[in-house]
Amino acid sequence: MTTPQPLVAVTLSRSELLLISALLKAPALMGVEATTADENQRALELLQAEHSLRARNAAAVDENGQLLIVRDLLGVVASCAYPQRSLVVYHTRADGVVLQGFGHVRDEFLVVHTVINPEVHNLAQMPNLDRLIETVFQLSDYAANTAAVNLHVDISREKLVLARQLAEQGQTAQSADTLVRSGVTPTEAELLVRMFSLPSTTTVFVTIQYSGSHAMAREYTLFKNELGSFLMTQTDLEVERYQLKGIDYMGLGGLLYESLS
Repeated sequence: MTTPQPLVAVTLSRSELLLISALLKAPALMGVEATTADENQRALELLQAEHSLRARNAAAVDENGQLLIVRDLLGVVASCAYPQRSLVVYHTRADGVVLQGFGHVRDEFLVVHTVINPEVHNLAQMPNLDRLIETVFQLSDYAANTAAVNLHVDISREKLVLARQLAEQGQTAQSADTLVRSGVTPTEAELLVRMFSLPSTTTVFVTIQYSGSHAMAREYTLFKNELGSFLMTQTDLEVERYQLKGIDYMGLGGLLYESLS
């Protein structure tokens, strides 16, 4: 079956995004750094951004001198500026490089915003929510055949961090002992130590639902390597306790779909 392609896909500079967001009277865009230039330099940057957009037929000036942005592009940026629901993604590769991306939903506009670098951004309008989540999973290098590990653990953040550090340092026995003393079964402790000892990636997913001036956020952290994947969610904010549970591609996709619907 053919995968639906993005309805609109565009690469924009930071200045072009700032210009369009200013026309939308948006206070800020996620993932887009505000300029640190002085007023004159900022005006020059925005003028250059206007010329660039007009040269690509993405903008025009009407008879009153008003800058107009093509409808589809304006709608895509508006969904990033004023979303009804958002998905924020921070993916840390095994080599430590962090990739950043966003998914935004506003009416019929479903947009994936990928930060190539602070000065270059890709925006793509998705045909449906399934495609948005699939694109975000591609950013986080989450393969559809990744298995869910057999894991269901409740543990404090302090002990979890310590156990991972010990395993990464090769102190596997001490790592396993830390986990078992925290209530983890020996079998699950052995699995976690093995996972922590291998090159791994972590991806933080934050789902946000907006209601007027209020926003409700939920954070999930995906840990995966060649052994499989598990999801970490915070169960107690005051004492920083976390649940670690095996999850696969479809399971996490369904969770994110429900949060963004």
